[in-house]
Amino acid sequence: MSDLTKMALANAFKEALAVKPLEKITITELTDACGLSRMTFYYHFQDIYDLAEWSLTRETESALAGRITADTWQQALRDLFDLVIENRKYIGGLLHPSTREHLETYINRLTDAFFLNILNELSQGMSLKEKDREFIAAFYRHAFVGVIIDWIINGMKEDPEEMIRDLSLIIEGNLSAAISRFADR
Repeated sequence: MSDLTKMALANAFKEALAVKPLEKITITELTDACGLSRMTFYYHFQDIYDLAEWSLTRETESALAGRITADTWQQALRDLFDLVIENRKYIGGLLHPSTREHLETYINRLTDAFFLNILNELSQGMSLKEKDREFIAAFYRHAFVGVIIDWIINGMKEDPEEMIRDLSLIIEGNLSAAISRFADR
């Protein structure tokens, strides 16, 4: 029952966000739409930002679950772009200046896990320090998040396939080379 309640609140939130900015959405509005009490909302979530993060996490984890490897990252990124396009109004609502930080924080965490998984795979058998692994992941994370956020802000006009090809040109070989250089020092 708990996941059904959370999903009902997430769906009501997405519907509300498609027509108005996040800061105008109230918990009462969401609970009324679901026929729930405010206490039920607070039983599951701390606030609306917590609900937004839970909703985004659930959707992206189901789209990307277990599919982020050095060989399959392009397809995982395609799926991420498709998810953003599919939820265009919802994601756009989260990019309002007052809430953009929350979306960026979420995308940072997602891409950090993305790169740490790939780095762990590519550095097997190498003596790469954890702080170096985290530094390399952070470098690529910042680049990816910047590209993705810019793409969203600019209306998602650029073809995701072209962006993935361009990102592949930058990453392929360079990530492995960075790992080797850090492991050798």
